[in-house]
Amino acid sequence: MNKANTAALASAMQMAGQVSEKLLEPHLKIAEQLAEIELSTAQLKQAEATFKAQAAQDILESTKRCNEKLERQAASVLRPTTALRPTVLDQGDNCWSATYGDVHGVGPTPELACQDFDRKWLGKDEL
Repeated sequence: MNKANTAALASAMQMAGQVSEKLLEPHLKIAEQLAEIELSTAQLKQAEATFKAQAAQDILESTKRCNEKLERQAASVLRPTTALRPTVLDQGDNCWSATYGDVHGVGPTPELACQDFDRKWLGKDEL
């Protein structure tokens, strides 16, 4: 092969390389975009899993708080003071009484007088 043919062949190969790069360029861009989409999909899946875990935790905590509140309300309804409605009077000198029949509870506040009444009605030292 002579010098002119070699130069022409080299030039043709260079042009073919440029043409190949031009033809491959859109495909490379698509491959890059697919990689970004896959990354975005993975990030979305991770965010979804995190959201679901947090939502489940929030539901559990909310359920626990509701159960605790219901237990307190049930305990309040079951108190003798709630069912019997004793008479609560201010006895003066920071003393209150809760009375029903011959059972008397006393305390420095109406609530403490009612708690004392509950203990005495149930025959318990503590509630």
